[in-house]
Amino acid sequence: MCSKAAPLAALALCLAVVQGLLGCGGYTFSAKTPYELPDAVNTLYLGRVDNPSIETWLEPKLRNELRDELTRRGNIAWADKQEAGGRLELTIHNFRSSAKLEDPRETTVRSEMILRMELKLFAEKSREQLAGSGLVTARESFNPRDRGNELQTRDRVVKLAVELAVQRLNQNF
Repeated sequence: MCSKAAPLAALALCLAVVQGLLGCGGYTFSAKTPYELPDAVNTLYLGRVDNPSIETWLEPKLRNELRDELTRRGNIAWADKQEAGGRLELTIHNFRSSAKLEDPRETTVRSEMILRMELKLFAEKSREQLAGSGLVTARESFNPRDRGNELQTRDRVVKLAVELAVQRLNQNF
């Protein structure tokens, strides 16, 4: 009897360990974590985007990516300024694309894009700041010789910066 129970007990223990490792106590990847608004805020609008860079494509790209990211995470309702409980403001500190590595002939073989930005959430009525992401930095490197790499890298760096900012904003509630 004891010999039949031991393999079953060992199997149950293995399953429990695997379930614990896979479940990780409720851990989820932060980019998939639902965004929770403070109790007083149930609707948002995206207000000012401060873009001191000369990159005219950057503001609309960030606006779209931010709306998509928050909508994808759920629990967000978008509204006009007059109907919103909260206002998001985005400040772009800088965006740059530069050569990272050159070969002996001074030909760029690796480039890098860096986006530094900050996201703040305000209560619309009181104008009180409810949360802030702090300064986030996203960087991606790419091979400038491959066609289309620059545009793909640009999209990835914007997406990464928005994910980081939303994650940090959510942690500050």
